[in-house]
Amino acid sequence: MITGRPATRRRLTLVAAVDPYTGGVQGPPSLAAQPGVKLVAFVPPDQELRGLHAKLLVVESDEWIAVLIGSSNATQAGLGLHDVRGHHELNVWVGCSARSRTAKHLRSLAGAGEPVHVEDGRWEAVPDEDEPTGPLLPLGFVSCLVDPGPPARAELVLQPEHLPGTWEVREPAGLALLDADTWRAGGSTKEATVPLPEGPLPAYLIVWWSDGDVTCQGTWTANVDDRAALPPPAELAELPVDVLLAALASTRPLPIALEQELRRRERLDGTGDHVDLDPLRRFDDSGLLLQRARRLSLALWRLQDRLSRPTTSLDALHWRLHGAFGPVAIADGLVVAASTDRALPGEAHFLLAELALTIAAVDWPAVAGGIDRRQVRKLVSDILTQLEDRRTQLPPAPDPSLDRYVHDALEAAQR
Repeated sequence: MITGRPATRRRLTLVAAVDPYTGGVQGPPSLAAQPGVKLVAFVPPDQELRGLHAKLLVVESDEWIAVLIGSSNATQAGLGLHDVRGHHELNVWVGCSARSRTAKHLRSLAGAGEPVHVEDGRWEAVPDEDEPTGPLLPLGFVSCLVDPGPPARAELVLQPEHLPGTWEVREPAGLALLDADTWRAGGSTKEATVPLPEGPLPAYLIVWWSDGDVTCQGTWTANVDDRAALPPPAELAELPVDVLLAALASTRPLPIALEQELRRRERLDGTGDHVDLDPLRRFDDSGLLLQRARRLSLALWRLQDRLSRPTTSLDALHWRLHGAFGPVAIADGLVVAASTDRALPGEAHFLLAELALTIAAVDWPAVAGGIDRRQVRKLVSDILTQLEDRRTQLPPAPDPSLDRYVHDALEAAQR
């Protein structure tokens, strides 16, 4: 249907993931039942085990190649080809000459490996996302609102007349949060607040209920009122400050720069006592103050550039300041680094002062022209107050004049 060509004038290759532990092909058996179809194994781009949710469709002729990347499943409904159940999906087409250099990169996206020969019983069919696969959540479970806290909690809104007789709400790991008996003992209220365990905030809760003799399970989507209050992902929150600064100093987009820096450090960790034979590079990586100052100055300059981009959303501004690459995260990292032997004496104090002056150098009225200036001023002032709090957590500087400089820089930034 996509190519408009009959079966005699087209070839179809299907790329399916193969479970590395069981050897099962993750797809429906109908993949191998189609005549003239070549089934091959997907070759992942790296060794990291993770779920791959993106969809990829490659259409190629002798002269042209086009690749569709996006959210569409390979079904009539997912690709919008069904007259009644067609979906609205988000995809992007990339096309070029089949003989171009770009075409080589586009072909590599599919990760096509060796042919797969599957016997009966080795299929691990995944459910079709285009069709409902489970019971619908009863109407009595109206809304679930997560408050990040601290302490984190979930505010549940219930409609008693539409609740089943027996039910229980759990967080994704299985911890029970509320059940029908506890709810009734508390007065059968329409609103209930339950504490959430420490750790990542859940994107949904699990609801169990009885429908006659059948026990049903469904997901209850969790929402949040203040997106700006959401903490950064744990993987980003635990990054050392030197990794954050190295990513900020790069000219590449932040996600790419962060991945490159992490992979570079992974390679260095895996080489053990490897000695770099380039004397200039060894000299550059030896911790020389001027080299470190140059890299850190570049990171702060790019941070200022990042903070200076215009925005019309207070949420976006809040994330820039409180997010994983914002000044609060950097200040927290400086406090942690100051207690290790990786930082030079007084380096954290100096960088904290420069961080405050970087924030003060931003033209905040130009950044947030469409936002109430009082809200912006309060938001920035609160950030500087938090930097002052981080200063008190640092040990005394090796030179008293450095402590005075930090104090004066924070005062100047507030003004």
